[in-house]
Amino acid sequence: MRIAYLVHWSESAESGVWKKIVSQTRSWADTGNDVRVFLVTRRLELQDAKAEPSWLKVFPYGAGHSRLLAWQAAVRAIADFRPDVVYWRMDVFYPPLARVYTEFPVILEINTNDVVEFCLRKNFRCWYHRITRVLSFWGARGAVLVSNELKEYLPRKFVASRPTITIGNSIALGEFPELPAPSNPRPRLVFLGSEGHPWHGVDKVLILAKAFPEWHFDIIGPKLELFSVPSNVVVHGFLSRDAYLSLMAKADVGIGTLALHRKRMNEASPLKTREYLAYGLPVIIGYRDSDFPSGAPFLLELPNHEANVNEHLSNIEKFVLSWMGKRVPRHLIAHLDTSVKEQQRLEFMRAVIQAMRRWGR
Repeated sequence: MRIAYLVHWSESAESGVWKKIVSQTRSWADTGNDVRVFLVTRRLELQDAKAEPSWLKVFPYGAGHSRLLAWQAAVRAIADFRPDVVYWRMDVFYPPLARVYTEFPVILEINTNDVVEFCLRKNFRCWYHRITRVLSFWGARGAVLVSNELKEYLPRKFVASRPTITIGNSIALGEFPELPAPSNPRPRLVFLGSEGHPWHGVDKVLILAKAFPEWHFDIIGPKLELFSVPSNVVVHGFLSRDAYLSLMAKADVGIGTLALHRKRMNEASPLKTREYLAYGLPVIIGYRDSDFPSGAPFLLELPNHEANVNEHLSNIEKFVLSWMGKRVPRHLIAHLDTSVKEQQRLEFMRAVIQAMRRWGR
């Protein structure tokens, strides 16, 4: 297949999302597909991101109407590539996309409850998305969801007439070392997050740190300039994967997303949870994981509400102490590997293309 992977992304090349895009692209190419990533972005440094140069086509923009011009250029490049399918990591609909929908089969990747997340701030982007969201589904031929729950947020007509599949986020396990268990005299916990994502629940990590002052906490990503940070917390800010590997090696437990309720979701398959597990860390989470519907001994699933940490401190303590000096065996998470999940994704793409050809559409 000739696959055009369309992405609008402006965070770091060290972000979990960009790592996912690169590993997906490599997996698709490794199985004989002709793949291009068409990236619309504000971050010029992504042009040098870790991907094969021939795969990555970057369309940068700055202020004003340059964003629209970048989208127009991306659409022209996709048309020149003549893909069998366009796989779009769904974002706000931009007018140039109408041409893509008209000329090629489009499959959406749905990663979030976009109606809520895009409107956490009531700005122009929020209202524009609410008005134009229907256009994103208008001509799409199918959708890949990262959790089962997301199907509830799709337009009913789309669900009734288009194929969908749930494929939780994958991770290239071979790229992550299986870290030996530490021998800490007191528990060490690590939180990996991003700035400006309130559903990550970093404020709840601070609640946990205050409740257990003898434990050590490393926070990677958010700067926490507006918070009162306890003395047992070290705020590292942004770090590359190589730079924070030593912190993962020292940690007994990883802390996942704790406030998914803030964007009205209960189920997810976060990339950072998969990264913790790849290193062998057990994880505290505040949601139902799509790839572990019945739970797992190495996942402490807290109820998904605002007081979930405060009301379950004893359960958290028991979980952390029970996992000190242990690691999650790799074979228990083998189904998260990119090689497994990307094969499912490719099969879905082929099925959508074949169905269109069968019906002459």
